Amino acid sequence: TLSLVDPDQRERYGLGDMKAIALRNPLSADLSELRVSLLPSLLEVVRRNRAVGERDVQAFEAGRIHRPGDLAVEEQRLAIVLAGHLGGEAWTGSGAPADFSSMVAVVDALFSRLGIAARRERDTGHALLHPGRAARILAGDIEFGVLGEIHPGKALELDLDGPIALAEFDLAAISAAVPGISAFGGMSPFPPVRQDIA
Repeated sequence: TLSLVDPDQRERYGLGDMKAIALRNPLSADLSELRVSLLPSLLEVVRRNRAVGERDVQAFEAGRIHRPGDLAVEEQRLAIVLAGHLGGEAWTGSGAPADFSSMVAVVDALFSRLGIAARRERDTGHALLHPGRAARILAGDIEFGVLGEIHPGKALELDLDGPIALAEFDLAAISAAVPGISAFGGMSPFPPVRQDIA
C-alpha cells in the first residue's frame, strides 16, 4: 500500500491523536499526508476485497510509517490482517474464524520461529482495537507491538462485519531481539568434484 494517505484517514480509523507529517506540495489532496500506522491501509485492503465479494482475506505488509520530530522519524513496521475465515470456504466447510485467538496463534508461531520468547499483556489502549480482545507483545522491557480484533464500533463505522484480527509490530525491535542471526555465505559458482576422472 502507499505511504501517502488521505488526511481524513487518521480520524476515520481512530488515530486522530497521533501527529502526522503533511506534505507542503502534494500531487492530490487525498494523498497529502504520510501514514502513522499500517493498520488503516490493511483495513482498506479488506474493504476493497469485500466490495468485490471476497470475504476471507489474510494479508501482511512490511512497510514504513512516519512520525514528526526534530527530524522526521521513519520506522519499519510489520502489519498483519486476518478477516473472515482462515483458508476460505471449501466443500468440507469453512476454516477457523479469523479472530483474536487465530491472530495469537499466528504471532506466537512467528516469534517462536524467530527464537524470541515473547509474552502478551492485555489492555493495549489502542483506539482501533477491541479493549477486551487486544494485547501488547513484549520480551523483557521491549515492546514489539500490538495485536487484537477490530473495535466493534469502528467496524460498524467502516461497514466491516465478521471477525477481523489485526497486528502491528516494530521490525527494528524484532530484528534486534532475534538471537544469533547467521550470515549467509555465498555458494560456490563451481560444481563440486565427486570423482577425479583424470
